[in-house]
Amino acid sequence: MVTKLDIESWRNKNIEDLSKGMQEKVQFVATILHEPKLLILDEPFSGLDPIAAELIKNEIIELNQKGTTIIFSTHRMENIEEMCEDIFLINKGKIILDGNVQQIKQDFKQHLYKISLAENVQLNEIIQQSISIQKHENNELIIQLNQNQNRMMCCVFY
Repeated sequence: MVTKLDIESWRNKNIEDLSKGMQEKVQFVATILHEPKLLILDEPFSGLDPIAAELIKNEIIELNQKGTTIIFSTHRMENIEEMCEDIFLINKGKIILDGNVQQIKQDFKQHLYKISLAENVQLNEIIQQSISIQKHENNELIIQLNQNQNRMMCCVFY
């Protein structure tokens, strides 16, 4: 593990002499070294550069595949979508949403997008066939993809 996360060269350094990201990696290794059955992590990617975050993410996934139950808190939705099967969202100490990630995404899928325009622009007929305008005020549009659309092309008009 020490070699995998590239922290072997730090072996004789004091933790205070390491950067925040290096400290996080050392703490992570110390936490998983004994291969726990339950792992609780609070913001495990905080302070990590993208490469270190990817290494830690892969280790977390590998631990889970080996049977470790993992609970972690995060504000980064991309981590939730990549790594979690089930989630719960807490607001002011109360659970406001819980369940399977894929099911929640499907249940709340609305295909709504917000587009801010540099100036009032008339939408052409092709775009109008692909989207429905939900709201149009000042320089903002909120649109919904029509049922037969599964992708959106974006154009910026000046």
